Amino acid sequence: MKAVVESILIADGSSYPQEPSRPPDSEIRAQIERIVKDKLFADSARLQRFLSWTVDQVLQGEAQNIKQFTIGQEVFDRGAEFDPRIDSIVRTEAQRLRRKLSEYYRGDGRSDQILISFEPGSYVPVFKRRQQRSTQKRSEGVEAIATRNRSPATAVMPFVNLTGYADQDYFCRGIAESIQERLANSPSLKVISSYSAFRFAQDSHDFAKIGHELGVNHIVEGSVQLVGSRIRIHAKVVDLSSGSYIWARLFDREMQDLFVVQDEIARAVADALAEHSGAKTCNDIAAGPSTDVYRLYLRGRHFWNKVTIDGCEEAVRCFLRTISIAPEYAPGYAALAEAYHWLIFLGARSPSQLAPTTRRLVLQALRLDKNCAEAYIGLALSTAVFDWRWDEAEMLFQRGLQLRPNYVPGYVQRALCRMERGHLEDSRCDIEKALDLDPLSARAHRAAGLRFYLLHDFANAIVSFDRALELGPDIENTHYFRGLAVLQLGRTDDAIAAITQSLESRTAGARLGALVAAYTAGGYRAKAEEVLRDLDQRLAKGFASPAAFVQAHASLGQTSRALDWLARAADERYAGLMHLKFDPLYDSLRDEPSFQAVLKQANLAD
Repeated sequence: MKAVVESILIADGSSYPQEPSRPPDSEIRAQIERIVKDKLFADSARLQRFLSWTVDQVLQGEAQNIKQFTIGQEVFDRGAEFDPRIDSIVRTEAQRLRRKLSEYYRGDGRSDQILISFEPGSYVPVFKRRQQRSTQKRSEGVEAIATRNRSPATAVMPFVNLTGYADQDYFCRGIAESIQERLANSPSLKVISSYSAFRFAQDSHDFAKIGHELGVNHIVEGSVQLVGSRIRIHAKVVDLSSGSYIWARLFDREMQDLFVVQDEIARAVADALAEHSGAKTCNDIAAGPSTDVYRLYLRGRHFWNKVTIDGCEEAVRCFLRTISIAPEYAPGYAALAEAYHWLIFLGARSPSQLAPTTRRLVLQALRLDKNCAEAYIGLALSTAVFDWRWDEAEMLFQRGLQLRPNYVPGYVQRALCRMERGHLEDSRCDIEKALDLDPLSARAHRAAGLRFYLLHDFANAIVSFDRALELGPDIENTHYFRGLAVLQLGRTDDAIAAITQSLESRTAGARLGALVAAYTAGGYRAKAEEVLRDLDQRLAKGFASPAAFVQAHASLGQTSRALDWLARAADERYAGLMHLKFDPLYDSLRDEPSFQAVLKQANLAD
């Protein structure tokens, strides 16, 4: 099966020429000594012990001892009462270990001859000898995206806060993000998303690292000062191939001229880059609101970028204030709709309550600005997910991405809608584009995992979800989807742990159905029925997803009740039915006439 992005896979053993035997024990032990002394592991006694103990077990011929329970006791000093289903320390630390080993072999260990890795889902180390460069395939970890054959790109780093006020960090970052957006409006200039670029805020002068990880050849950096009523922005462009500045300029303006100076900087940077990449000046940008309103808008975007329920809730508050103060500012309405959409997708809000509101918001944004790309994307999402008018949604997505060809959320959201429709190859193209523009995007890697999941390629789905968790460990939704993939591989205890980790009071009503399925698959029937009763109580007291009841009753073999809930979920246009066409959780219902009727109702029938 073809991968979404070749470089986000961990290569399996078939990628290597077969070795007659593993490397000698002495070489493996010497390699372990090099690794644990490296700066990546020097301050982590826990990972050192994890790595050393598991390797010792294999070298002593005791690999059968390497199990969650034993690791918990021998490595993490858990007692006899240790229960891996409840305490996830082994799984969590194993993920960290895989990531650290991957980073080590990409950095200080890139020339080491002995490769030590852990396959997804296994705690037993694998030893290989590095092959010659001409035949070597990547095996030592998950890469964000391949840097080979990538077109020249530019990254805008977060501008340094020289205002003297720590609470202005988001404002300075927002200025850099706005300049990035203005540069990205040029169809001939490829600009890496701020989400990925800003991850290197602490390493902004490590040009080699940034160039390698992001695949860029130019960096825009700068600083922001406030002097009375004036703002002073010092911006410059670095050519990574030479390490020299190809352009630098100081902008000193009145604060109310902030939008003018952002456009001026973006145009000047594009002109400077034209000599190197052939980029043109960026498109005209609609006039902005007052500086105070803009600060509020930037604060909302900052919280929305966290992709958490708390972040989205705070973003909603910021955007509501934005449009109340500046009712003529179109991006405020589009951003509010976007935040509401993610609260629905994260399982915190009911679509029947919010979907009509989001549609009104994006339509208002388009009345105010017919070229508001985010509004077209939001309208496309609403039209697809809640109205099931797929062809119309495609045209709206296309219009939005024509206006902002580098808008990563647009590609991710179109990919999700194409997955729901069953257009998995088209979704692959969108995910590749998103990862090309935003190689460190947790959203994009999670979308890659969902596509693998729907293709029933569960092992590679887990690889993508693990990468998404590495980039966004606080995003509960990723734990949930990872749990679904693990469940399909028969690792029910791991699935229970992952789904449980995704639960919180505002989302449990949307995810407990999958937990019922996991308990049932693991043979814990009584526990599954207990969780179903909890789901019933949540429905009586407030919000619970009808799709969760479909999953729960289907897993318990209660087909008639599952189909009744399916009809209700379809009538309510519940977003939890996304991926209905291929999700294995619905396999037991798929041949039922009423299931096929729902597919037809959603315009998803073949």
